[in-house]
Amino acid sequence: DNLRVCPMVAKIIGHYERALKRAPGFTTGTVAGVLGFIGDAFAQHVERTGSGQHSVAFDVRRSSAFTVYSLCWGAFGLRPWLHLLNDKFPGSSVQAVCQKVVLQQFLWNPIVYLPTFYSFNGLYRGQNLESLIAKVRNEYVNCLLYIWKVWLPVSIGIFAFVPVRHQVAVNFLANLIWNTLMSLFYNEHRLQEDSE
Repeated sequence: DNLRVCPMVAKIIGHYERALKRAPGFTTGTVAGVLGFIGDAFAQHVERTGSGQHSVAFDVRRSSAFTVYSLCWGAFGLRPWLHLLNDKFPGSSVQAVCQKVVLQQFLWNPIVYLPTFYSFNGLYRGQNLESLIAKVRNEYVNCLLYIWKVWLPVSIGIFAFVPVRHQVAVNFLANLIWNTLMSLFYNEHRLQEDSE
């Protein structure tokens, strides 16, 4: 059975690598968007089954917000950023890994990723500016700590052990889990308000 799976996986990876060479931004954006959708869909499933509200409809607007944001982030945010880091700090020496991780976690995530994530998701879903600012003030620090708990070890592993040409893809695989967690985190307060 494993012998059949390996050629299939190799074939998928081959298609991915060819697409990545032809259209890197489009390919990374598409993969990120698909994984963003899957992550949010799974999060919605977990929320419904965990709350016992099996009859709650799938939130298309929420899912489309995560999908569109992930697509744009993959193509225009994460991919160029990882290439910049690897150009400025090539290799996987301890010093290069530390430099990339510090910039990723303590500059990029707090100043670029998290504000764009909250802004896009809130505005796309029709949240007014005042409530969006209140949400960011209420959740920003906890969410940033959550990012560091998950992504510090992931980033160290990616920068230390994954070849540059595969870093975006490995990030996307980790993002599948991350998108599920972010969807659950971002929507936690909304679910609590709805149940009150």
